[in-house]
Amino acid sequence: NRYEVNERFASNLQKHIQNVKNDRLKQLANLLVMTALGYVYDSQQKKWVDRYPACQLILFEDLSRYRFIMDRSRRENSQLMKWAHRSIPKMVRMQAEIYGIQVGDVYSAYTSRFHAHTGAPGIRCHAVTETDLEQVKQKLLETGFLKEEELSLLKPGDIVPWSGGELFVTLSNPYSPDNCKLVVLHADINAAQNLQKRFWNQ
Repeated sequence: NRYEVNERFASNLQKHIQNVKNDRLKQLANLLVMTALGYVYDSQQKKWVDRYPACQLILFEDLSRYRFIMDRSRRENSQLMKWAHRSIPKMVRMQAEIYGIQVGDVYSAYTSRFHAHTGAPGIRCHAVTETDLEQVKQKLLETGFLKEEELSLLKPGDIVPWSGGELFVTLSNPYSPDNCKLVVLHADINAAQNLQKRFWNQ
């Protein structure tokens, strides 16, 4: 009857979705482990190529304070967070164990706000490019960082404060203004170094 047909269709659809999720999970875990091993996928040769020294540790940020995406319900966001937080590290741990790579989990708050080497506070910034110059000008004008008459001074290559920017900027010695320099480094690398320090100290 129609009820049995619908029930069978729903069951098959659920199995299909679960299989797709499992396949993507395994592919993501494999990508992370291969990257940690120093391999880069060459799309022309269609194979993994040994390019960098291998890592000894893969760290995951603690997602217990995951920020909700506004266009999804709290329940859906919560389910996504819990699934990702449990399933991805678990699968990566299984695959990484074969190669002797450790997998850890660490609380990530404020790791992008302090310099990993000195502990000095810093800010996220963006290096202005030719293509996004006008967009950057508009945003800096809206936020009040620059005035209308100052916009002409901005040029490609300049570094400006930017939420989620790719650069981390701080001072080498903030407590000695006469003997300090501007330190500019990749924000994600700095955050990763902070995560590593926190993991080994916890």
